[in-house]
Amino acid sequence: MSLNAQECAVEGGNVLCSVKLNTSWVVPSEREDGSALLPAEISKYQLVALAAANITDIPGQDVAQCDECFDIGAIGSSVVIDRSISLTKADVVDDGIVSLAVAIRTFDTSFKVSKWSDLVYTDLNFPPEIINELVPPVKKTQLIKVEITFE
Repeated sequence: MSLNAQECAVEGGNVLCSVKLNTSWVVPSEREDGSALLPAEISKYQLVALAAANITDIPGQDVAQCDECFDIGAIGSSVVIDRSISLTKADVVDDGIVSLAVAIRTFDTSFKVSKWSDLVYTDLNFPPEIINELVPPVKKTQLIKVEITFE
């Protein structure tokens, strides 16, 4: 899995970036009960990507759609997702890295839904020019030796 910032802009105290998430998975061959699952029985996958710092949990099992979810066709086992994210200055300048938590689930042709996979974390590294725009470099100072004497 990889996560790349395509374009970032600083507006006030926020950073708006266009990111590209490239991920792949293993096509399931059995259901949670252990019975066989044929590729033709898979109707779609659903991927969720959340900012890891704000994650409390992934959407509930009965949620068919969610704002952070991306529906993916049943053909193939990889996808590239373009997404815009907005972050605060503090999110970025803390260490220059923002983490996303990603999980996937499978829908079959009978509308049965698997549980979410375990979360996988991936980091988005910001280019130095964005960090420098948010936190201007410290100006160099010159040390002056001063002696004060009292008479």
